[in-house]
Amino acid sequence: MIYHCYARNYKSIDRITSITNRGLISFAYPEIYRMVVKWLERYDLVLDSLMLDSGAFTVFTQSGKQIDLSAYVDWIQEVEEYPRIKHSVAINLDHLTADDTHAGFEEGARLSYENWELLSSRVKTKVLPVFHSGEDPKWLRLILEETDDLALGGVATVRAGQKRRDWFKQIFTEHMPKGTKVHGLGVTSFLEMKTFPWTTVDSSSAVMDASMGGVLLPARMLQPYNQPDAPKWDYSRRTRLYWHGNASAGVIGSNRKKMALRTGFFEDLPDYRKGKNEFNMATQTPEYRELISEYLEEFGMVYDDMAVVKHRIYLNITFLERFWELHCKGTDELKRGQDTGGFDFEV
Repeated sequence: MIYHCYARNYKSIDRITSITNRGLISFAYPEIYRMVVKWLERYDLVLDSLMLDSGAFTVFTQSGKQIDLSAYVDWIQEVEEYPRIKHSVAINLDHLTADDTHAGFEEGARLSYENWELLSSRVKTKVLPVFHSGEDPKWLRLILEETDDLALGGVATVRAGQKRRDWFKQIFTEHMPKGTKVHGLGVTSFLEMKTFPWTTVDSSSAVMDASMGGVLLPARMLQPYNQPDAPKWDYSRRTRLYWHGNASAGVIGSNRKKMALRTGFFEDLPDYRKGKNEFNMATQTPEYRELISEYLEEFGMVYDDMAVVKHRIYLNITFLERFWELHCKGTDELKRGQDTGGFDFEV
């Protein structure tokens, strides 16, 4: 299950709620919670599930400060009492530090564990403890003595994909008992989502991509039909198209190059970036446009609807939900022998 992150606009709240009826809100952005409440009341809706994130990572990276534990407790209790949210689950309030030495990791793990014990004693909501990359596995063993529900985190700043996957592989194969329910914090890599046995993950990519003009489509969308018996739409990988948008800038490609959107299309983005499955919408052939239009018909859309951000959000969430349903859902065993190679791959 994917918890899509609500953003500070009603377009994201509308689309996430109407498609999945679940979402994630960070305590770092309390105004988003107020917006969600307003939306639920305006349209007489009830949300099935809401994941509450402490916002500790966001606040610490932006200001070096820690989230107040008492304030976080008050917010969780407020959500518990709100009748239009059926179920909530909270991420522990981690104690973060800039000290990346062994002593720093030990202090952070100890204080985070104490926060988890305190939070669990003061709220009815299930609070997921977080085991972080860099921490001693003894803290994971301690957590598993108390619960079989937890989250893996601390990988947001690890940009080397292979390093992240090596750590996930080690944790799942050497330390995680079968049947443990694991949430992947900020796990948005398709390869990581479909390779490891997550119970849930959270993602902001549907809304973020849409806000920068991105549309997620099945990978087979723009590839020749050289395998007649293959499914028409391949949800195992993504194709990303870029449309002109309303944002002032976007981040494109492996070099994180910022490209202005004010001129409309991304003029200098190649027709196809080898290995990236990224295409410039402006340069598509009529045949590809017709194929895309055929896909959009399923959703009652036409080609030009992708110029509207709320439609891009809808398409992105729908793609991610189908990807999860087809390639991630219900995975209790580590996957092997698939197109990822399971744990035998080298990427």
